[in-house]
Amino acid sequence: MKDHLEEYAADHALLVAAGFTGGKVIDHAVKNKVGMLTTDSLVSILKQHDQFPFSLIELRNLFDPHGLADSAKDELTRKHTQHLSNLQLANTVLQVFEEFERQADDPEPITSSGLNLLLQKRSSEVGLARTSRKQIEHILMLLSNPALEILIQRGDGYVLSLAPSAARARLIAFG
Repeated sequence: MKDHLEEYAADHALLVAAGFTGGKVIDHAVKNKVGMLTTDSLVSILKQHDQFPFSLIELRNLFDPHGLADSAKDELTRKHTQHLSNLQLANTVLQVFEEFERQADDPEPITSSGLNLLLQKRSSEVGLARTSRKQIEHILMLLSNPALEILIQRGDGYVLSLAPSAARARLIAFG
């Protein structure tokens, strides 16, 4: 391992194998600052990456541990779940705005506080995890960002800037 790192002037290395039972391999990996990952863990990470790509900064954590990289794999799984949860929250927020648009020709703006209350009520009705105020504010910032401009700010609240179907298409096209 050390020879390989030196030969290729590598700053980081990751040893991938079906499993690690201990002994000299783990000792050498730790001594030479080489991370270790099972093939099952790598396959899991690649599947998650295919669904919602990780950043290079997130992936770099795999190379930081010296020895088994299980904690880095667990952190990537946590991040992946968080990314998917945020996408679901964005979809739910669009549904709320769509429902309000259907109810009135000129709907009142929805504030982040009002949206927070609506989502808390909805989550308790369907048994979903509660969303934090910060998560809601991040989604509102995303949807109102000039690059997407799905929501526009009106006073203290937000309204859809275009038809709900066009809003979803814009969000998909952005990706």
